[in-house]
Amino acid sequence: MVTNFGEYERTFGGLWKLSRLGFSVRDFFLNGGGTAVIVRVVNDAASDADDPASSSVDLALDAGADLLTLQAVDVGLWGDGLRVRIDHDTRPEDPAFGDEPDTLFNLTVRDSATGAIEAHRNVVLTPADHPRLLSRVLDNESDLVRTAGTVPDSSRPKVHTGTPAAGKTIWDASRRRRAIPRRRRANGSQAETTATISSPPM
Repeated sequence: MVTNFGEYERTFGGLWKLSRLGFSVRDFFLNGGGTAVIVRVVNDAASDADDPASSSVDLALDAGADLLTLQAVDVGLWGDGLRVRIDHDTRPEDPAFGDEPDTLFNLTVRDSATGAIEAHRNVVLTPADHPRLLSRVLDNESDLVRTAGTVPDSSRPKVHTGTPAAGKTIWDASRRRRAIPRRRRANGSQAETTATISSPPM
């Protein structure tokens, strides 16, 4: 449910020449409309009913072979425009909050279509009762991504260490790599500036 076109743009990406919906919603509000109910409809015939074709990425951890999987909150090609970045520039660890050594990290997500950026700071993968547990934070705060599959309960994701070229931002410097079946996997070093979330091949 949206009450103005700006809200529609933030949620669904705005005008697109291959679809009439954005133009219809814009005109609805220009002509005095007050509330529009928008429903995202997906053709499940092209995907596994138990694992819909949402864009996703696997992030390597500081320790161990487990991977953290992040998935676009809704199915569809819009998720291919999401970029994520991990850094460890967090607040000091505080046992009073249940912090364990070397578990805090920051996750930043950008929707390249709308320019929207979400910053989820001082999150953890463990312990499960931590107030900033990543899966809980994303469920409550993110309009873009969720954790998917089995979430590791140790360590934290590796830092994205890449440095943008002169005149570029960390988001401009991201390179799109070919998606692998079912999800996209970040390389072991995460030496790029960001990781691209992309959809599995159909």
